[in-house]
Amino acid sequence: MARENQGYMFTLDGWRALAIMAVLVDHVVAYEFHDRHWLFVLTRIGANGVSLFFAISGFLICSRLLEEQSAFGRISLKGFYIRRACRILPAALAYLIFVTLLAFLGYIAVDRHELWATLFFWRNYLPKGWIHRGWGGYTVHYWSLAVEEHFYLMWPILLVATGRRRARFVAPALALMVAAWRWWDFHHQWFATLLPGVLFPGRTDVRLDGLLLGCAAALWLDDPNWRVRIERYFTFVPWLLAVVTYMLFTIIARQHLYTVWESALLPLMVVGTALHPGQQGQPDPGISGAALDRKTLLQSLLVAAIVRDREHCWALWLVGKISFKPRADFSLRISELPTDRTSSHPRRPSPCSASDARPDRPDRGR
Repeated sequence: MARENQGYMFTLDGWRALAIMAVLVDHVVAYEFHDRHWLFVLTRIGANGVSLFFAISGFLICSRLLEEQSAFGRISLKGFYIRRACRILPAALAYLIFVTLLAFLGYIAVDRHELWATLFFWRNYLPKGWIHRGWGGYTVHYWSLAVEEHFYLMWPILLVATGRRRARFVAPALALMVAAWRWWDFHHQWFATLLPGVLFPGRTDVRLDGLLLGCAAALWLDDPNWRVRIERYFTFVPWLLAVVTYMLFTIIARQHLYTVWESALLPLMVVGTALHPGQQGQPDPGISGAALDRKTLLQSLLVAAIVRDREHCWALWLVGKISFKPRADFSLRISELPTDRTSSHPRRPSPCSASDARPDRPDRGR
C-alpha cells in the first residue's frame, strides 16, 4: 500500500528562490546599472540560475514519473503531457497574446517569425537575422522554456521505452554524448555554418545534459540500495565540496563554458539537500508536515553567502519563514498522487494537476 503523501520537497523551493534571484539580479543590473562595472561583473550569475533550473527540472520530472510508475505500475504519457500543458501553456500563451496585441496596436515592434517561433517552442533556434522588426527582447526568454519543452517531449517516452533500470545508464550516457557534441561544435562551429545567428548557449542540443544528469540522479536514488549508500556517504562535507567547487569555477573565476562538470555538480547540490533518511511509515526527520529542515535552509543560505549576494540571502530567509508556517498557506501542490483515505488503492493525479514538488516515496511492499 502506498504511503499517504506527507507533503512535497520544500528544499526545491529554496533552490528555486536562489535560481530566480540569480536571474533577476543579473537582468536588473545588466539593464539598469550596466555603467557600474564592478557591480555588473559581480552579478553576472543569470546563466547559473538557468542551469540550476534545468538541474531541478530534470531531477523533479523524472522523480515524479518514477513515483507514478511505482504507485500505478505504469507511466501515463497522455496524463503527463496534459498536466504539463495545463501548467505551462496558460501563462505562456497569455503573455504571448498580450505581446501580440501590443505589437498590433503599434506600441512595440515584434517580428512575425519571432511570434511563430515562440508559439511552437523553437525560439531558441531562431536565427537573429530572421528578426527584421524590433530587437527580439520581448520573447527571447522563451528560449529556456523551449529547452524544457523539448525535454518534456523526449524524456518520458525514452523512460517508458527503456525502463527504469536501463534508464539509469541511458541518461548519463546521453548526457556525455551531449557534452561531447557541445565541446566539438563549440570549437568547430559546424552548426553555426548550417544555421548562422543562433545563440549557442540557448540550443537544446547543447544544454540537455543538465536535465539528463538531473534525471540520472533521480533514477539512482530510486534504487533503495543505492539510496542508502548515497545517504551514507554523500553527507554535508561532500556536498559542501561540490558547492565550493561549483562556485570557484563558474561564479568566482567566471569560467562559465557550460561544461559537463557544471551539469553534474548542480544535481549533486540539489540532491544533497533533498536527502532525508527516515524510517518507513514515519515522517522523515528532515521534512515534517509543515516545516523546512533548518539544516537544509542553512545549506542553501551558505550557497548565497558564498555568492556574496544579499538579495539571495534575503530570498532564502523569506522562503524559510514561509516554509515554517502551515503547509496549507503557501503550498504549490494541487494534487500529487493522492491516496484515498478510505481505500488502499492510490488514485491517479487529475489531468491538470500542477504540482511542482515530489511526494514522499511510496512504500515498495515492505
